[in-house]
Amino acid sequence: SRSKELTGFLRKEINDMHKKGEGYKNISKAFHSRQNTKAKVIQIFKKDGRATVLQRRPGRPKKITSGQKRLLMRRVGEK
Repeated sequence: SRSKELTGFLRKEINDMHKKGEGYKNISKAFHSRQNTKAKVIQIFKKDGRATVLQRRPGRPKKITSGQKRLLMRRVGEK
C-alpha cells in the first residue's frame, strides 16, 4: 500500500537536519523512513527553496468554479 505524504512540519525538520550537516542515512533513521524519501525532500528544497510540495493533484476537475458559483447565486437571488 502507498504511504502517506510527509507533512510540512516533517519536511522542514528534514531540511533543518540537512542544514546542520546530517547525512541522508542519519536523517532517515531519525524519522524511521527510507533514505530516498528524505533525499527527494532535500532535492526539492535545494532546487526551489521551499519545504512544501506545490503541485496539482490528479483527479476530475470541478464542474463549476467559485466565480461561476457566485454568479449563479446572484442570478438566482435576482428572481
